[in-house]
Amino acid sequence: MTITLPPHPAAAPLSVSEGQAWLEWNADTDELILSSAALELFGLAPTEAPRGEAGLVTLFKKPSQSKLAIALEDILAQQGTSCVELLRQAPMGAQLVLFSGELDTSRPGRIVIATVEDITNSSNSKHQLAAKPRFQTFVDFLLKDPAYFESVPLGLMLVVDGFITQANPKLADILTTPITNLMGEPVSRILSSKQA
Repeated sequence: MTITLPPHPAAAPLSVSEGQAWLEWNADTDELILSSAALELFGLAPTEAPRGEAGLVTLFKKPSQSKLAIALEDILAQQGTSCVELLRQAPMGAQLVLFSGELDTSRPGRIVIATVEDITNSSNSKHQLAAKPRFQTFVDFLLKDPAYFESVPLGLMLVVDGFITQANPKLADILTTPITNLMGEPVSRILSSKQA
């Protein structure tokens, strides 16, 4: 009699290469497995490895904890792929981690498999390269629609040759400076006066 076992997590599509930082979370049992490369990326000994979703989420700073929890729920609900940048405090300073996860449909149950990549010092990661065209589209839209530029809930400014040519109300609120006082000012002067 032959018993067929489910494939090992390392055989999953996102974690095929040896040495790859990957994780597997079984949402039904709340069991978490991290590859040795993932443990190394997070600076954890095997005995310090989180054992479930709550432990995984707490590896990251507060805003990123919510992003990861939402990404995991999206993967389960939509059975798709989710890719998010997460910030954590590492012993050597802030660390930016790219989490790319998906539902493993080759096995029964609700199993999320994911890769994790340290992109702190990377300017050419696949996620950042993919983000460049999206950012350019966002900038183009802002330039075409002044009402949208004014309504974005982020502090925005347009800078030409180091001088502010346009600012939105949110930036004026953040800097506690009227928009009219920002126009024509060198960015360096605005930033240096707010850091003092």
